[in-house]
Amino acid sequence: MKNYLAAICLFVGFTSCQPNLKYSDSTSLEWNDFPDVYPVHGTEVKLDEELLRPSRCYFTDQKLILKDDSEDYLLHFYEVDHFRKAGSYFTFGNGPDEYLWINNVWTDDSSLWVSDLRKSTVHRYKRSDFIKNIAPSELMAEKVVRLQDPYSSLVSLPDSSFLTLAGDISKKRISHYDKNGIFLETAGEFPTWQEELSPFELLEGFRANLVLSPDKKSVFLFYMQTDLIEQYDLQGKLLKRIHGPEKFFPAVKQKSHGTNVHVSSVAGKSRDAYFSPLVTDDKIYVLYSGEYFNPEKMNYLKKHLFVFDKEGKPICRYELDQPIFCFTIDEQNQILYGISDQPEFHILKFELGLNKKSTDL
Repeated sequence: MKNYLAAICLFVGFTSCQPNLKYSDSTSLEWNDFPDVYPVHGTEVKLDEELLRPSRCYFTDQKLILKDDSEDYLLHFYEVDHFRKAGSYFTFGNGPDEYLWINNVWTDDSSLWVSDLRKSTVHRYKRSDFIKNIAPSELMAEKVVRLQDPYSSLVSLPDSSFLTLAGDISKKRISHYDKNGIFLETAGEFPTWQEELSPFELLEGFRANLVLSPDKKSVFLFYMQTDLIEQYDLQGKLLKRIHGPEKFFPAVKQKSHGTNVHVSSVAGKSRDAYFSPLVTDDKIYVLYSGEYFNPEKMNYLKKHLFVFDKEGKPICRYELDQPIFCFTIDEQNQILYGISDQPEFHILKFELGLNKKSTDL
């Protein structure tokens, strides 16, 4: 009888005989927690000047901003009425207004900000300069902030200070820097469950993107290798931890070669989770994958778009008929612009408010 029960356990993959794994202090997110599901159709956008490999997109002042590291200039601004190029800015390099790796672009009331991950810098420009389409040679940053430490994700706060996710193992979950990039404090703990990871595995397995909430009173972390969402207050206190909709955990493996440490994903076990979170005036949008890592067939495209309110409560989800790997949103006109690399790089446009009819996908 004991052998028979053991065989059953093996047959069902230990699902009924293994304790349920769970993050501490977490609540569950289910697919059906989204009250509405909307299928949306994408159409290709034809730019008047095509780009070879656009990799990121942003939207401001009725302009679609595309990042392409393969071009002479890194950021390209297109007027969205006819998708004519309005200007191209910033070159690759170590100069005052040059960049090694632009990882984010955002705006506030009067400024446009550009962050460089490799330099650990943030540049602030006059937003009106881009509205007027000034020449690249005339563009100068109003302020450049160099943070004391490397970071993997960053947001600017209303008081001009910064919160970051650390790029090294010496910091806790969230670090705070003043308006001049001087380190102030680090707070918060990495998620824990029934498995232990090394410090390097923690840093890689819990890579996340950080966004400021719509009301600017908290921050959300969207994790890339576990379907986990966390909300912290601006002092680094955990407010909420949401796990789902498929409830998987990081699967990473550390290997050492002499003094070098390398952490990599595990084929068939590692999975992609949340990517490209975006905050508007009252909503948070994020792409969700759930795909398993396959080194022989890399796939960065996602078709699930989740929408949450300022507290992280599910509002709805969209099912894109053409998957994308990043996006931006014209909130006023309810238009999503996304980038796909299949069969080649191109821009897609989805009208989120068009024929908004719920389905049981």
